[in-house]
Amino acid sequence: MGRDIAETRYFCVPYRQLSAHPVSYVELYEALKDLSPRDHGSQPIRVQVPELDPGRLAADIAALGEQTVRETAALLLIPRRAVCVVRAEQTKLLERLRFLDAVISLLPYGYRTRFTASTWTNSATRHRIRLSFARRARDETQPVIWRGSGHVPHDEAAAFAYLERLDALLTGGREPSWIIGRLAAEIEPRRFEDSTHAVQALERLERPRLVIERIRADDGDPAEVRELLDSGQIIDLEPDDRRKALGYLIGLGEHEDFPRIEHWLPIIAKGDPALLVDSLIDTAKRLLWAPSSRRVRHYLVWAERLACTDRFLAGLILSPARREDLEGGLYGLAEMLYEEVIATGQTSEYGQSLVALSQNPAAVCELIARLAEGRAPHLRSGLDWLTPVKPELTHPFHMVLARSPRAPSRGDIEILAGYGRNCVRALLGAACHRRRLHLVLQPFIEWLNTRGPLRPDEQSYWAERLGDLNPDDPAMRGALDVLRLATAALPNAMMNVATRDWAHYADGFVNHWEIEVWNPGNRAHLLSGMSTYLRGMRWQIHSGRADDVLSLTERLTERAAPQDAAQLIQALVTSLSEAPDLTSDPDARDWLDRMRRQYPPETVPRTKFMEPPPVRPHGSAAPPLYPPARLGDEVETVVGRCIAAFHHGQPFEWVLDGLARTQAIASGTSALQVVGRLYDGLITFGTPREVAYDWAMALADRVVGGEFGQEVAADFHREVRRSSLFEAMFRINLIATVADQGMERPLDLTDDDRRHLKEIRDHTDLMLKKSTQTGSRWARRPAILRRGDAGDPERDDRI
Repeated sequence: MGRDIAETRYFCVPYRQLSAHPVSYVELYEALKDLSPRDHGSQPIRVQVPELDPGRLAADIAALGEQTVRETAALLLIPRRAVCVVRAEQTKLLERLRFLDAVISLLPYGYRTRFTASTWTNSATRHRIRLSFARRARDETQPVIWRGSGHVPHDEAAAFAYLERLDALLTGGREPSWIIGRLAAEIEPRRFEDSTHAVQALERLERPRLVIERIRADDGDPAEVRELLDSGQIIDLEPDDRRKALGYLIGLGEHEDFPRIEHWLPIIAKGDPALLVDSLIDTAKRLLWAPSSRRVRHYLVWAERLACTDRFLAGLILSPARREDLEGGLYGLAEMLYEEVIATGQTSEYGQSLVALSQNPAAVCELIARLAEGRAPHLRSGLDWLTPVKPELTHPFHMVLARSPRAPSRGDIEILAGYGRNCVRALLGAACHRRRLHLVLQPFIEWLNTRGPLRPDEQSYWAERLGDLNPDDPAMRGALDVLRLATAALPNAMMNVATRDWAHYADGFVNHWEIEVWNPGNRAHLLSGMSTYLRGMRWQIHSGRADDVLSLTERLTERAAPQDAAQLIQALVTSLSEAPDLTSDPDARDWLDRMRRQYPPETVPRTKFMEPPPVRPHGSAAPPLYPPARLGDEVETVVGRCIAAFHHGQPFEWVLDGLARTQAIASGTSALQVVGRLYDGLITFGTPREVAYDWAMALADRVVGGEFGQEVAADFHREVRRSSLFEAMFRINLIATVADQGMERPLDLTDDDRRHLKEIRDHTDLMLKKSTQTGSRWARRPAILRRGDAGDPERDDRI
């Protein structure tokens, strides 16, 4: 017919292939242009197409006009509006195809599933092609002048926001090839009507830079930094910025971040770990040097992986500014140095740590005290390593811990005290661990008496530290009780010492009571403290001890001034008069009768020992959680309030709120006594064991949560660890004794008994595992005393 015939070939490529292997339109065209479907019949055509090259596309953008390409990409995000490129009649097909490639490369790859484009269209023909070339733009299209401006309207929010963010990324130092490569990874299919996704994609690319800027401005967001690591976008940052982001997360000290740090630390620290080591040191110091220090074992492990252990320990050793912080972290630091340096036998590799120790005498002394707990070879090698630091500091320790020990002088204690009270306390601890406390007590008492009246904070410090000592020698326990009286505290061991050890305890008590060096202030504390202790004694919970204490009091009054003897006797008579039947010795009964006539019992108001009401106890009486101890008025008052509230049907939350509001519990020791006494008291009053358990644990949760003050919480934590672990071992060994020897056949266990033992085992394993993780909290509490069966969904085992 004489007409021109144009052959059209149509190729369809599945998107799932193009999403797994991103390509450009130019490369796809080059692979297909010489093929004819007729030559392949019904079989699929297979071609090799190079993967999209961001560098080549970035070069095309620069050659075709960077501003034009950017604006055209933004215009495509205007809903229901096509874009037409005009004044490009003189260009070749491949140049126009490269322009289409360049434009679409600045949008997430998934938009290609809805992208239609043409290298040429007839202006007079209506079509739905989104980006095309033509001689002129139709009225309903958005024109773009070739190598000119596309003019993105301000009122088109998504398009204008996209252009702004794209410009910010490019002008902010991001290479076009980097942006193209990241957008090519956004393969989720998208519609152009969903323009917000494109804006969000650029926000994600820009987020790493913004996150770092906020970190630099001390306004970092932990959630953003975590997302940066979890998404892998941290790799998009420069090496220094990567270390800054991970260092920020390390600085938070949050347990939930440990797996992230574990994963990224070796990757990001590669080459230059300096910044990350500084972050490890800063965070570990903040956690360790605090009144309630936390374990920093993870940070040490990470420092080891960076081959910077010595530097880490040296940074950690440097003293904090506040004494309270120093005292909170000394033991944790000493434990770490012992395990990492001394026990490994690699002291020669820790030169920086040794230099740092010269600036923290308290850490040196605490480490020696820790060495005294361990094996003798470690003690000798540790002392040899530490001696060059400050010979005069370690001299008293050498005297006490030598193979042929000798007592230090008061002057040695004074020199040691010049480095801080923790050094003196460490000497007492080291001597106690090696059963040589008797060598240190006399010069310590002499030094203490030369100081005159102690400030209240000094009194409480020494009372608590002396109470922490637990010598095997009962005579030394008696001596320590006298020392506690001298520091305005009450005896710690008198009511707990075993009957077979009482004679030695009493000798130690009397010998140190009568030494001549006590100054008038301390002597007054001894007398007033002992009188208060005797007057407040609850003999009903210390059955069998009345005769012993009466005998001790007689010895104390033999050489005392008449007025001092009268004060002690009247205090004892006052408390014994409430329970005279507890004195079984006829001579003691005679003494009490005579003394009661001579020293009438005081009639001052006192808190009575709570007698159980006439109710039938529920089930068999449970053994007490804690061994009998002296209960002060504070403890009995709090327990009495709780038990009274229970019997009046008040919700325990009300009671707890009131106790917290009035700060009724003032120390961790009192808190532990209240928790144990409350459990026992409720059972005595006929309360089911599981209810008593609930109340006691609820109170413990409040104490640990800091509602009675952080110092009480920290002290409670220490007291629970010190007291309850021994008690738990005692109970387990009791069961084992019955199982092994108490019967001719193995211990007869019910299914519930086996479940309880298994829960104890599982929970113990969990605690051991968690104890190596900083700031951890146990996920479950054993269900032995909980209501219902193990599978009961109503049970609340959370803590």
